[in-house]
Amino acid sequence: MSTVTLDPQTSVEPYEDDSASYRALHAGAIVGVLLAVCSLIYPLTVASLTDMQYLLLLAAIPLAAMAISWMALRSIRANSEIYTGAKLATVGLAVAAASLIGGSAYGGLVFATEVPDGYQRISFQGLKPSAEDEEALRPIPEHIQQLMGDGERVFIKGYIRPDSVQYKTGNKEFLLVRDNNQCCFGDVNKVAYFDQMMVYLGDGLSADLETRLFRLGGTLTCRAGNTAQGEPVLVYSLQADYIK
Repeated sequence: MSTVTLDPQTSVEPYEDDSASYRALHAGAIVGVLLAVCSLIYPLTVASLTDMQYLLLLAAIPLAAMAISWMALRSIRANSEIYTGAKLATVGLAVAAASLIGGSAYGGLVFATEVPDGYQRISFQGLKPSAEDEEALRPIPEHIQQLMGDGERVFIKGYIRPDSVQYKTGNKEFLLVRDNNQCCFGDVNKVAYFDQMMVYLGDGLSADLETRLFRLGGTLTCRAGNTAQGEPVLVYSLQADYIK
C-alpha cells in the first residue's frame, strides 16, 4: 500500500467560485440606451411637424429614455456587486438629454420664426370643431370664422395629396392634407373636412409634387361642399400668396 506525501513548501490555493464575481448587465441600461437611439427621431422630425401638439408627443420618447437610464444608473451604483452597465446607462442618459434639449430648442426656433409678418398661424387641429362647437351645431370654430370674416391672411402647414395634382412640377392647385401618410392616403372621401384644404396658388407661384412639408399663407374661405360629387360637407380653400 502506497502513501502520498505533500511537500511542506507546496501551498494549496483556496478554490474561488467564478460565479461570485459575475455581475449581470442591468436591463434598464439596455432599455434606456435603445430608447435613447429611438429618441434621435425627435430632433430629426421636429421641423416637419404640422402642429406643436405632436412635438409634445414625440418628446415622450427622450423623456422615457432619460427616466429609465437614470433609474438604472442609480440601481447599478447602489448594487455594484450585482449589476454592471453604468457606462451604458450614462450614454443613454446623455443621448436622450441631448435629443430632448436640441430638438426642443430647434423646434421652438422654427415655430417662432416660420410665420411671415402679416399672417396668423392656424393648423388643421384648429379647424376641427371643439365639443362646444359641436353642441352649438357650429361646424366652423369661432376663431376661424372671425379670421375669415376679417379677411386676415393665415399661415398653415401640411402635405400635398399626390392624387390631387395633375403634374409633377408647376402645379397651381392641389389638396393640402394634415398628415404625410404616403403609403396609405386611402379614400379622400374618408378624410374629414377639417383635415383637408384646397389650395389655389397666386401669380408667380407653383408647387412641385414632393412628400415634404409645405408652408403656405393666404386668404382662407369656406363653402358648402357638393357631396354628390364626392366633396366633403364643407370645403376649406386657401387663396395662397406665399409658399415655402
